[in-house]
Amino acid sequence: MTREEVIVVGGRSRDATLLCRVLGDAGIATCPTDDFSEACAAVADAGALLIAEERLDESSIPRLRAALGGQPPWSDLPLLVMLRAGAETTAQLRRTEALLPMGKPVLLERPLRIPTLLSAVRSALAARVRQFEIRMFLAEREERERELAAGEERYRLAALATREAIWEWDIVSGRLIHGPAIGHICGTPPEAFARMEHWHACIHPEDRERVVASRDAALAAAGEQWQDEYRVATATGGYADVLDRGYLVRDGEGQALRMIGALADVTDRKRAEAQQSLLLAELNHRVRNILAVITSLATQTIRRSRGLADFNDAFVGRLRALSRVHGLLTRSNWTTTTLDAVAREALAPHGADEVSAQIRISGPSSKLSPRTAQAFSLLFHELGTNAAKYGALSVKDGVIELNWEILPANGRQGRITIAWHERGGPAVAPPERRGFGSLLIEQTVRFELKGDCAVSYDPQGFRCRIELPWPQAE
Repeated sequence: MTREEVIVVGGRSRDATLLCRVLGDAGIATCPTDDFSEACAAVADAGALLIAEERLDESSIPRLRAALGGQPPWSDLPLLVMLRAGAETTAQLRRTEALLPMGKPVLLERPLRIPTLLSAVRSALAARVRQFEIRMFLAEREERERELAAGEERYRLAALATREAIWEWDIVSGRLIHGPAIGHICGTPPEAFARMEHWHACIHPEDRERVVASRDAALAAAGEQWQDEYRVATATGGYADVLDRGYLVRDGEGQALRMIGALADVTDRKRAEAQQSLLLAELNHRVRNILAVITSLATQTIRRSRGLADFNDAFVGRLRALSRVHGLLTRSNWTTTTLDAVAREALAPHGADEVSAQIRISGPSSKLSPRTAQAFSLLFHELGTNAAKYGALSVKDGVIELNWEILPANGRQGRITIAWHERGGPAVAPPERRGFGSLLIEQTVRFELKGDCAVSYDPQGFRCRIELPWPQAE
């Protein structure tokens, strides 16, 4: 079925056959049928519907009304009815009136005059062609509206995904339009910034003059782009760092008409940059400090070494102690660590990181700053190295007890006492020559930890008692 075809519902009668022949000779396609249901089903696609009056009865009229009533808004299928010859009867009037709610049918009285028939059918088909043209126009408009809506949705989702506030400034009128994402940045609805001066009032006072001047300079120049970073007030009472970019639309003479741009919240980036600068400064400080420590260790170790091999063993051991405590601090992000962790890390080469019967460590939880942790690491390393060379760790039955307790402040600064006690090792005697290890222990306690250190060369085992202010200053 096509829009140029006329459905002829009149049976296979002589009149219907003649009618189809006349229309065919005039170049009008027809589709004769005796099936009323088939005719109703083809309503949407046919060019016109021509029905013999005798086919309209109490069962067919409701079906025809339902078929015509189900057409889409653009469709109004032309309906032509061939009336019987002669005077109008009461039944004929009723059938005609029943068709009126379906539109205005064209009534053709038989015997049909060919010019009248052709004129009526051609007018009906021409009207139907215009309906199909309207359908095409509506379909194209709906498709454009769908594409426009889809484009707007993509634009909205893209703006939300990037968290950027799209804006447009009509330079001539001063009108400013912001997208909804501005609410995520400032906590203020877009309507609050209806004009550019409203937005200027939101800029941090220290940035405002610079930003306005840079934008005015972009308008006066021949360029197409403007960009600046500044701070804007938020609904919480603080400020957000933003990156603002705009592109100019100019007329044929180069006059700026509009600026379209996007505003991005870069507060997190600015904080990260500040944090990175702080970390780099802290890293630089730590590198200088550790280089100073290494230089001092190297100088003091080489002065008191008997030879290159002796220097190598002592110096490498101390560097490894520093390396271990640096690894420990790195795992805690260089914030704090504990005295227990530092002691076990420093004495790990002697078995303190395993279940060892030779090294027994106990004491309450005690937090250390990075600086204090490095000092304790060198201290415990020297004590452990001396024990491995000359003391309890030089024999398999020797034992080291390392414990500490924190003394209450009692109205003044608290104290911590650390006790190192060796037993079960070789007999102990005071050394003939004081080495750098002993000097390092004493200087670390006195100068780095601001405490006191007392050592005892008891023949039953070496002892070292350290007392420090607690907690240690950062």
